[in-house]
Amino acid sequence: MDARKLILSLLLLALSSASVAADLVLPQSNEDFRQLADSVNSGGMDGRRGVVERVSASQKAVSEPSPMSKPGVRDSADIVSDSTVIATPVVGVGPGVKKPGQAAPTKTTYSVVVRWEDGSFGIVNQDVDPGLKKGDPVVMNEGRVVRLR
Repeated sequence: MDARKLILSLLLLALSSASVAADLVLPQSNEDFRQLADSVNSGGMDGRRGVVERVSASQKAVSEPSPMSKPGVRDSADIVSDSTVIATPVVGVGPGVKKPGQAAPTKTTYSVVVRWEDGSFGIVNQDVDPGLKKGDPVVMNEGRVVRLR
């Protein structure tokens, strides 16, 4: 008898969450993602309040720009020729080659997971350590999460 109640409860829970998911509209294109990011970065969410759920830092290696990416340097697509071009890579020279034991420069990004007042969750990425911990009340200000005083 208890197993039937449990199964019925789980079935009702699954059906209710399926109806919520049916109303969920996700970004479908790069333009949708761009608009969403712009609304966050332009302060479209300014004043929104919530509570920090988690703060995590991640490091990513920063690559130096290629000499070919400098202004005035021609791209390979700009070169038109009727003859066959044979490219031979040069190994071991240039700004991209690191000395043994030399670590690549890294950039730290902080991801703050926030539970907003309406019960929804959001992730705000920042380049500067926000100095927040779980449970801190926060507000969005100019695209960044700031502790409420």
